[in-house]
Amino acid sequence: MSMERIGTVTPDMVDAVIRLIPEEWDLIMFYAQYEDGAADHFFYYFRKGCAEFVPSMEMAYILDLDHDEWSEQDRKIDLLIEQLADELQADGEKMFSSLTFFLSDDDKLKVYNNYDPLPDRPLSKIEESFAEEHVYPEIRARQKSGVHQSTKSGGLFGKLRSLFR
Repeated sequence: MSMERIGTVTPDMVDAVIRLIPEEWDLIMFYAQYEDGAADHFFYYFRKGCAEFVPSMEMAYILDLDHDEWSEQDRKIDLLIEQLADELQADGEKMFSSLTFFLSDDDKLKVYNNYDPLPDRPLSKIEESFAEEHVYPEIRARQKSGVHQSTKSGGLFGKLRSLFR
């Protein structure tokens, strides 16, 4: 049975990301990669109406969430990507090596697939490049437009925010 999908993104994948975010947001920036039968991903979201972002790798700490429960839910995203790969292969379609999507709170979804071999770099280095290319310019654009900083910051989140001043 074929999963409903928009390009290479299934509604279940998008919903799984959204369900991980326990507060209002206005933009999600998501990256996934798939190689040798295994998926991995990260994402950032921007808090609604402000220039602050939360990286998925730090969400449990920043938002004081149960780490084990959050990690279990986060792992479901990788499983959905792997399930999609199985479906694409069964349908004779090519699986992406990496996928990026941007989702705004007004339901605008932009999806970009890459079919080139993955770079020989750890995911953390890919995440740094992704942040340089997508996240930091969004922060600067929001700050330039006068979007405020949240008062929820402090601790690690305050340290992260100070990196972008």
